[in-house]
Amino acid sequence: MNSLTLNLDAALSIPQINQGRARSLGRGPCSPNQLQSPQALKILQCSINGSSTLATRSKLEQLLEIADMNKVHVIAIQETKLKETTALKIRGYNIFRADKPSRRGGTLAFFIRDAKYQGIDFSLDQSSDLEIQGVKIFWREKPLHILNIYHPPNESHQPTNFSNFMDKNTIILGDLNAKHTIWGSSCNNNRGEDILQMMDNKELMILNDGSSTHSSLSNNNSEALAISITSADIFPQCTGSILYHIGSDHFPILIKFSKR
Repeated sequence: MNSLTLNLDAALSIPQINQGRARSLGRGPCSPNQLQSPQALKILQCSINGSSTLATRSKLEQLLEIADMNKVHVIAIQETKLKETTALKIRGYNIFRADKPSRRGGTLAFFIRDAKYQGIDFSLDQSSDLEIQGVKIFWREKPLHILNIYHPPNESHQPTNFSNFMDKNTIILGDLNAKHTIWGSSCNNNRGEDILQMMDNKELMILNDGSSTHSSLSNNNSEALAISITSADIFPQCTGSILYHIGSDHFPILIKFSKR
């Protein structure tokens, strides 16, 4: 069992944005057996919509239990809603955060263990409400780029385009609030159309199998709002599956990448 520490003392003066040497090459704690040619890199993603201290703690603890059961190496979380001054420490994981102190909701985090990694810097349009962070995971030979993205819902049509951040070995995980029947939504919205067009232009592939990834407790409907996208080169090496409910309105998604 992991030891989760959430310190919500707003008086802390040092932001914990990039803990864990994420801007340099680092490795989370690992045993000799785990370093002997693992079969697959396992990635867990979930938008936890952490609206309170107790709710956030409960969802994170459940995610960590799922990660332990499935021997997950990378956890990508959207909507942590952690304040910049909130300390977060988890035994056995390096933590890489991308907090947005001036913005309500949102914020992203990677928890990484048993893998070499390096943070990726992005130059984003400051007028956009798109949030993105990325890491290179050094798995077998070539590095795998993993992008963690959150795009909050809004009434205006603001295109979602992150294709410039991709290469031939990229997995995109995110809560994009983009609807399209192609990946299981009940209808299409402008953002979903934009992303589908981008995927066609850049030869990107969707891992979603049409299952719902979001369940609204207030109006009792389901949608596929979280999507998993890969570059075409690595699509045959990736699989995705929707896991069980953890108290968030989004379901955890487990991605497996098997390097050939």
